[in-house]
Amino acid sequence: MFDGIANILEIVISIITINSIIYGVFHKFIKKPLEEKYKYFKNTLQSTNAIAQEVQSTMNTQLVPFMKSFQEEFSTNSGKSIKDRITRIDNSLKKEELRNKLLADSLLTIGAYECNADGDCVWANKALCDMFGMSFTDMTGNGWLSAICEPDRKRVWKDWLENIQLDIPYDSVYAVCNVESGEKYSCRAHAVAHRDIKGNILGYYGTVVRL
Repeated sequence: MFDGIANILEIVISIITINSIIYGVFHKFIKKPLEEKYKYFKNTLQSTNAIAQEVQSTMNTQLVPFMKSFQEEFSTNSGKSIKDRITRIDNSLKKEELRNKLLADSLLTIGAYECNADGDCVWANKALCDMFGMSFTDMTGNGWLSAICEPDRKRVWKDWLENIQLDIPYDSVYAVCNVESGEKYSCRAHAVAHRDIKGNILGYYGTVVRL
């Protein structure tokens, strides 16, 4: 009888020992690592949320007001914004340019002209139009070449393009045949580049004097 009880106790003890071993292995290699990973991800999530809240707070307190101010400065704002001031300066420069061209038309007795960066004529005063016997419209682009006498025409155009490419002042003497009257006379043309504050060529200003 006692042997049977001993056997039962031995079996029970064996079962308890096996269960203890299984629990220990489970706790050490499965439960504890999972708990640590859960804790890590939880802390990471909390940190991420904190960072997100900080970024949102920064945007609300700094970036949003800055963008609003920036938008106001570059939109029409009762004449006080940066855009309005730039517009006033631009309008002032345009008025000054127009005034200078009007003065050149009415007061200058020598020919005056303006070309774009490609060398095409975009403006000529009345004195130059009269000298060439052409309308302003006919003078634009490279239309003014029609008034250059045939022996000089190809040379003048070649020299003009080369001076633009080499970025050097233009100075040339050539014969003009007035398109309207047919009168012929020698002229001297001069032109210099007009640049922005960075040195980029915006166009050319020039004069033509009858010799």
